[in-house]
Amino acid sequence: MAGLTIKALNQQYTCIASIEDFDAFIDECEKKLKLCAAKSDTPFKAFFLFNRELSGEELIRFFDTVWKQHVVVQGIGERNMLSSMKIWDQPLYAGQSYDFEEDTLILGDIPNDTYITAHHNLYVVGELEGCIDLMHEDCECCCSSSNDAKIRIFDSSFQNLTFFTASRLYYKNHQVLISKLKEGFYGN
Repeated sequence: MAGLTIKALNQQYTCIASIEDFDAFIDECEKKLKLCAAKSDTPFKAFFLFNRELSGEELIRFFDTVWKQHVVVQGIGERNMLSSMKIWDQPLYAGQSYDFEEDTLILGDIPNDTYITAHHNLYVVGELEGCIDLMHEDCECCCSSSNDAKIRIFDSSFQNLTFFTASRLYYKNHQVLISKLKEGFYGN
């Protein structure tokens, strides 16, 4: 038995998978991604959440399947990390202020002139251009790309950051540091 739920927001997709039989999952994944790909003549972006860890061979088959459907994988994570996480799938507007009190996954872009205050970790599936203020030194921000975003963590100064690969932003010695997410996994 396999289940794949695909949620779309602003031409970005979040795919939530329940895998019991991996072969059935690959078949369903191929069918559903083919339908999504038919709606666009350019590759589309998707973030995948699985209910279990995939083996090396399963990951190779999975990446082969999504590559054939012209999917740009923005990240992979385990679904259980969402149990205590708020999912924000509404558009964020420029000139508005948002305050998040718990770990939050934002599905979509953070436009320029948007101000976000977060008291826990922030995960962004989309481009970050706005202003992020993380209130505590153990807070992190993981995002797929940033274009001149202003980011501050704890008592650091705001820093203008631009990067084009999935990265983790964290606090150390009064500075915001960046590490690239090589495995495509959002989180620790």
